[in-house]
This record gives sequence, structure tokens and C-alpha cells, in this order.
Amino acid sequence: MINMPADWLKSVIWALRVNFIIVIFDLILLAVWLLLQSANLIVPMRRDLFSVLLFLESALVFLAGGVVAMSGSIFPSKIREHFFRSKEEWSAEKHKKSEARANLYILAGVFLFFESLGLTFFI
Repeated sequence: MINMPADWLKSVIWALRVNFIIVIFDLILLAVWLLLQSANLIVPMRRDLFSVLLFLESALVFLAGGVVAMSGSIFPSKIREHFFRSKEEWSAEKHKKSEARANLYILAGVFLFFESLGLTFFI
């Protein structure tokens, strides 16, 4: 048995919840698309649309994780300090916290990416 630290376990559970919410949203979206398709209102749906949708969403989640990680670095904090007259200074602790938040998004993106690859091979 693998002894996983509590923080890692919480991170994996959070990423799986986000993944579940995104998949449910996609299934609802595709169900609405199929209902509209049966009424001949839109073009027919391709078979691989669900895997493509998951792939694009994984890319968006990866980008969000990158933005969260970048927001805590020194460059954006100096921009806030000089242009927006912010009194908040950069600290290594805040940078570590933003990297930890970004890891959650990246983990959720990894789950979505591998689901899209799996669906590509099974559909």
C-alpha cells in the first residue's frame, strides 16, 4: 500500500471532482446537441466530438494553471506594484502558494487529457 500524504490525497480528490464536473457538463451539452440535431436545427455531430471537447478543455485547464503559477511570480507583482500603485510586495511564500494552486489545475488537466486520449482509442 502506498502511503500518500494528506495534501496529495486532497489534491487528487479535488482534481477528480473538477474532472467529474467537467465531464457531466460535457455530457449535458452533448445531450442538448443531440436533441437539437434530431430536430434538424444543427449539423450532424461527429463521433469523436466528446474526445475533442475533453482535449480542448484540458488545454484550457493547463493554460489556467499556467496563469495561476505566473500570477505569483515576480514579474506580475512588479507590474502591479509600478502600474497599479499596489503596496503588496513579492514574497517567496506567496509564489509557493500560487505554484501549489497551479499544481491542482495541472493535475485536473492531466486527467482530462488522458480521458480524451482514452476516448479517442475506444470510440
